[in-house]
Amino acid sequence: MSLAVIVGSCVNSPRLTVDVVKQSDAPAFRIQQTGGNGLLNLTIWNAETRERLWAVALNYFPGGVITYGKVPVAFQTFRRQPSDAVQEFPMENKRPLLLPVKSRLFLSLACQYDSFGSASFKTFYFTLITDEQGSVSSISTVERIKQSEFPSTP
Repeated sequence: MSLAVIVGSCVNSPRLTVDVVKQSDAPAFRIQQTGGNGLLNLTIWNAETRERLWAVALNYFPGGVITYGKVPVAFQTFRRQPSDAVQEFPMENKRPLLLPVKSRLFLSLACQYDSFGSASFKTFYFTLITDEQGSVSSISTVERIKQSEFPSTP
């Protein structure tokens, strides 16, 4: 019994919070993560059409503010190595489409962490609701997304 408590306390379980801090031209998401080594990727897609809007390989981004359509650059990873994120969609670093109005979107963020001496990752999901201007009016955590709701492959 006490072994399970001791082992359980050794597990590094990441936590992630996301909120919208600015929306003038495009929403800016403040991402705070604890218990992890960095964020691996970010994807935003339309929940109704499954159309992928933006995808970024974050390359151990430590957290902070990410503005929709602007790829984070010149940050330090948890190992204090310089890194840049890389846009994966749209291709060729084209600007993503504006967020659709009056829509429900999904946001996924994968976080890398260590568990029992092994590298692990956990993906966090959020629902975004946009208003008639395409601004994010609410954001909430989602425990699980059905396979049929993931973005379609281009």
